[in-house]
Amino acid sequence: FGGNYFAMIRWDPKRLPITPENGSRFRNMGMEAKRVLNAGRTFEHPVHRHLAKHIDLVTFYHAEAEAEGRRRFRNVHVYGNGNVARSPGGTGVSALLAMLEGRGDLKDDEVIEVHGLLGKGSYLGRALGHTTVGSQRALRTQIEGRAHLLGYAKWVIDPKDPLREGYAVG
Repeated sequence: FGGNYFAMIRWDPKRLPITPENGSRFRNMGMEAKRVLNAGRTFEHPVHRHLAKHIDLVTFYHAEAEAEGRRRFRNVHVYGNGNVARSPGGTGVSALLAMLEGRGDLKDDEVIEVHGLLGKGSYLGRALGHTTVGSQRALRTQIEGRAHLLGYAKWVIDPKDPLREGYAVG
């Protein structure tokens, strides 16, 4: 569990394909869905009560044609203040697996393949088994994907900076 609550919306790609060109439309729909779904509702994690108490991610998803014996999906996540994710997201793939399993629509040891908004690269996900979190039934998942190096950074702290140790504001 990544500390996020998802709203999963099964989407008809004939209505509007999940493609980069439609990102702003999904952003608008996702933000409206968050507003409506969070109105007057709160959620509470069974163990980590300090976590967010509202839906932060709205995921539009649909099934695609099977490939290599795996079911395939495409998704787009809208999160935060209108951010649109480019990848299928590991936590998002776990959420999709949990939803499918909860509906009885996931075979034991089944691997699914999920493509994100850009359609470049995919994540593989599978359920490993059940556990409990607090009093709630939970699903253990395994996610496989690929990341690419984006850059390097070097932080330098001036030893003469009087705030080099940081500061707190009350």
